[in-house]
Amino acid sequence: MLGMRFASIGTLRPPAAELKEIVTAHGGTWVEGAIGDGSIITHLIASEADVRKPVGKRSAKYSAALEGGVPIVSAAYVLALAGELPEEDAQDEIGGEEAVPVPKRARGAADKGAGSSGDAIDVDALEEEPMEAVDDELEAKEEEEEEEEEEEEEEEALASLKVAELRAMLSAKGLEVSGRKAALVQRLVDCRTAKRAKTGTGLAGGIVAASGEGASGVADGGARGGSKRRLPSHASAAAPKGEGIAATVPPAKPASRPAGPRPSGVLLRQRKHMAAYLLAGELGPKLPSVASGVREAAAREAAAPQPKPRVKLPTIMPGSALLTVDSEAAMGDASVYVDEYNLAYNVVLNDADLRTGVNKYYKARRA
Repeated sequence: MLGMRFASIGTLRPPAAELKEIVTAHGGTWVEGAIGDGSIITHLIASEADVRKPVGKRSAKYSAALEGGVPIVSAAYVLALAGELPEEDAQDEIGGEEAVPVPKRARGAADKGAGSSGDAIDVDALEEEPMEAVDDELEAKEEEEEEEEEEEEEEEALASLKVAELRAMLSAKGLEVSGRKAALVQRLVDCRTAKRAKTGTGLAGGIVAASGEGASGVADGGARGGSKRRLPSHASAAAPKGEGIAATVPPAKPASRPAGPRPSGVLLRQRKHMAAYLLAGELGPKLPSVASGVREAAAREAAAPQPKPRVKLPTIMPGSALLTVDSEAAMGDASVYVDEYNLAYNVVLNDADLRTGVNKYYKARRA
């Protein structure tokens, strides 16, 4: 959780104190008190009850996060980041099936404008508006940003390796192992980019834009191997008569998620995975990679002023005046205390208050 700063509102499960321990134990920062305009945090943890509150009854933190574009997430997001979210809770939190995403325009209007005017905003009605072309453009841009983000994180991870490790990876792939570290890193990046282009994933693979391959009139839909995106609204004009919207709008119940472990840990730093735990607000800006966070933390620790080490004094010789017991000490076994740094102390009772039971001692350091 390096570089991530959390604050919370309302009653949470688990409690905020427990979430704070988890965040700080994993290198994150927990912000207490007011958050100003929300720029000092990266995530606000809230419950569904806080999200359902009318605009006039929302807390100052919630309003600041909403206006500042800070993601408002559930407590399960922190548990999933730390790898402490049970699988059954993950199923309940994310759901067994992919939900049809609510357009940002509708979600933002519902969050910011609900209750501010006389007419309530119907999110379902906004979701059904024929704005597929706008949605497609926004989703394409988000996918491109996420792919660029993944490529940057891969490059940073490779840059953190040693030259010997990079050459071993290149040798395993049958590539040239000569050159400096920057050239080795670039060679591995180019290899992975070429692999994505060949398999059809990533930026080089392009965006598959088809929703109902045969029904929408796309001749090569079957060859593209399934679709991830629906066609823009204007594409319905090319569909056979009578199919129209049915050929471009996804079914009411999308297919179930593929089997396998759900994203957890560092993967949830990526906005596309964090979106499953988003309760309100926007996805927020891109988080710095863990590698860069480690470097920044190490730089701050190195720049922090270090305490000066204590100097050990020469050993006190037997019979020295430093070891002479004060004359006011009446006890026969009284002695001068010498600590590990060879500092001699002589402590004498100076005042005793029988009413309060407080005894005052005069402590003199003799060096």
